[in-house]
Amino acid sequence: MRLRVRRNGRGLRRRADDRLLLALRRGSCSPHFCPGNIDPLDITRCTQPPPSWSCADPLWDDGTICDCGCGYPDPDCSTVHGDACDTCNEPGSCSVQPCPGTIHPDMNSLCRPLTPPLDWTCWEDGYGDGESCDCGCGVQDLDCLTGELDECDLCSICGGGTCEQEVDAEDTTTCLPPPAGWTCQDFSYLDNSGDCDCGCGVFDPNCEEVTASWCGYCPGEGCTGGDCRYLDPNDNAICRPVPSGWTCHPTYYDDFDDACDCGCGVPDPDCTNTSRSACDICDSDGSCSTTPCPGTITSTNNATCGS
Repeated sequence: MRLRVRRNGRGLRRRADDRLLLALRRGSCSPHFCPGNIDPLDITRCTQPPPSWSCADPLWDDGTICDCGCGYPDPDCSTVHGDACDTCNEPGSCSVQPCPGTIHPDMNSLCRPLTPPLDWTCWEDGYGDGESCDCGCGVQDLDCLTGELDECDLCSICGGGTCEQEVDAEDTTTCLPPPAGWTCQDFSYLDNSGDCDCGCGVFDPNCEEVTASWCGYCPGEGCTGGDCRYLDPNDNAICRPVPSGWTCHPTYYDDFDDACDCGCGVPDPDCTNTSRSACDICDSDGSCSTTPCPGTITSTNNATCGS
């Protein structure tokens, strides 16, 4: 409908159709000073979509299809409500799903806020955000149409590698488990923190090299207390085991404080020699001596008790 103009004593009096009323409520489709991109034959319309239009330009006001979720109301829509939509998931729309998709029921140029299901394990605002297909999140993202692996854009909860490396192709809502032999927590393998996790039985790809010198964190069970000194210096996936026969707490063996623990069944490397005179601690939990040094430690073999 053309805008009709009638003159009277007060100048121009305008009577607009529904499109002009929509424009007044939402702002003009022309963000520039006049004439901007206003249609000279119908000033209620624009000849080009506004900058906020996110779908393909030819879809704007094409005279046939009401395209929704494109950031600005399509003049082809009879109303601004969701039930007026013909298409909801054109490229550039905030809705990936077909109509009604995630289109806001009262503002069809936008998508409604979504609350993810309880089983969703990724960032809350990533669910159905219209931007990326998030995988490994416990529930299929509304931004994923088919659930196929090649559709996944993000899988950050699974680690720091590619989705092909880390997402289960049979169920893209789950992450692949770490390789067999990994003894640390599943999420720490190739995680997106970039931490080089050592002593976990399997080399962590976040580590640049296999030597122990690259390790900053050693959560493996054999590396007691996260102490990277227990690592095999040439293979950071392996913790040097506390020798068989050591009866005291594992963390006391060759520990940080360099205390010579005695009576523990095996000589402590922290001791400068094997005599009783080298002992610093003789009554640790697990020691054969229950009293402080010299206790009952053998004089010539400080790993044992006797005379």
